[in-house]
Amino acid sequence: MRLHSLRLALLATLIATPFMPAQDDMMMTPPKELGRYEKLVGNWEGDGLVRASADEDPVKWTAHSTCKKVLGGWAYQEDMRIDLAMEGAPPLIFRSYYGYDQATKQYRVMSFSNAGSPSMQRILWAEDNLIVGSQSMMEEGQSVTETWRTRFATKDLYIFRIERAVAGASPFLHVNGGMRRGGKGFEVTPSTVKLAMAAPDPAMKRLRDDSGVWILRKGSVVPMPGMAAMPVSGKETISRILGGHIQMGHIVGDPAPGSPFVYEGYVYMGWSDQDNCYKSFTLSNSGEFMVEDARILDDGSVVFVSTGVLAGQPMANRTILRYQKNGSAMHIRTTRLVGTGKPEFSFEGFFEKSK
Repeated sequence: MRLHSLRLALLATLIATPFMPAQDDMMMTPPKELGRYEKLVGNWEGDGLVRASADEDPVKWTAHSTCKKVLGGWAYQEDMRIDLAMEGAPPLIFRSYYGYDQATKQYRVMSFSNAGSPSMQRILWAEDNLIVGSQSMMEEGQSVTETWRTRFATKDLYIFRIERAVAGASPFLHVNGGMRRGGKGFEVTPSTVKLAMAAPDPAMKRLRDDSGVWILRKGSVVPMPGMAAMPVSGKETISRILGGHIQMGHIVGDPAPGSPFVYEGYVYMGWSDQDNCYKSFTLSNSGEFMVEDARILDDGSVVFVSTGVLAGQPMANRTILRYQKNGSAMHIRTTRLVGTGKPEFSFEGFFEKSK
């Protein structure tokens, strides 16, 4: 398939996926569990040490960050810049979202950076002032496991440590330090998103940048099994950020007749070395906090798959994207499977790129 078509396919899916709810019931009030993240809100500055391996000397780092509530309180967005005391080293930039999955009753965090490897991880509040978590991955053909602890010592100070084990060896202290409330803060802006800590994976670099505004001209969605299809429309602004590692979409729906609710969401897409596919992360003010796999088929179609819970029953979504008008328009259709029921239509849309 043409690389141009591949790029357009990815852009179109950024528009389509947020209209399909992945969580149990589209409640418009954020769950009380999200209130735990209030501790993170504000500007922070800090410092500490990082060790690349157990045998290397530590390097000093400094950081600035800003955390704020977004999407009507459904998520907390944290932007952070970390500078290493190494001559010529580019800054490490993160954008993270803290959320809560109501279906699984799990706290989760989405993380994107200018070093690649986007992820969504489960985190645990072991105590009111203690967050713990872990992740496993492959790096240069070796298994790596990281565990971390973040403790809020006071309302204006949190301290953390990350331990790392490579290829079954004993863990070593990888990162430690603390963040204090205050400072200038940090925000991911056009002047910072072009910085790359490492070169993007070729899977991202070979995609042509078709950033711009995409319009959902004609769409319909079936929110729940048995409900009648409802018309939907809106637009999405898409851009490439974080040194080319991530493609971001900001979606704003058109107001529904007779309803004060206006859909807003974000979709972030990057390449996963671990799963050898694209990952698409969606969060919105309707409660979505999900990740999907995306793969390209031989006929040029792009297929996205995800699983979740709907009305207390297991659910799977499959979205198929095809092109029209030489890539300037797209047709997207989603099929949903709930419980023991038969596959059913849940979304269809026709999209055009704004000129």
